[in-house]
Amino acid sequence: MSLERFGSNCRWHGREVGAIMLAHNLIWQLMHEAGEAEDVPVERIGFKGTIQTVLAHGYRFKTAAPPSSDLTSTASCCNGS
Repeated sequence: MSLERFGSNCRWHGREVGAIMLAHNLIWQLMHEAGEAEDVPVERIGFKGTIQTVLAHGYRFKTAAPPSSDLTSTASCCNGS
């Protein structure tokens, strides 16, 4: 069967797979950061539990204050100006 007949649907599926991979990698990164912060081996932190924690406390991510570092001064020193 040729994939050409699916047209834009094939591109849409590619984006969906990319979004799933991005979400997976973000959860994995959170697991590693949590393990490092609490000095717990990442093998003891469950993927499912991490997702449940993020979903339960996700509202805090929306209301969190931005980092206190000034990114504009960092950018200006790095571009040679």
